[in-house]
Amino acid sequence: MAKLVKFKKPTRKQLLERIVLLEEEIGKVKIETLKVVEQELNTRMAQLQDLLTEITALVALLKSKGLIAQEEINEWLRKKRNG
Repeated sequence: MAKLVKFKKPTRKQLLERIVLLEEEIGKVKIETLKVVEQELNTRMAQLQDLLTEITALVALLKSKGLIAQEEINEWLRKKRNG
């Protein structure tokens, strides 16, 4: 036959202590999550900066070889901004 186990009802103080502990734990998780997100953003920003550097160098090379004119670059940028 199953034995009935009675649990003692927690006091208000115990409940408040548990709530405080849970809030602290949630705060730690949020901080850790924010740190991870920040690291990922920093990594992506570095990748984008590298890509921008490469694109800038490529455009400069194309201009120096006479394969593209500044007017063409400006027109392309204008089109990208407008649509």
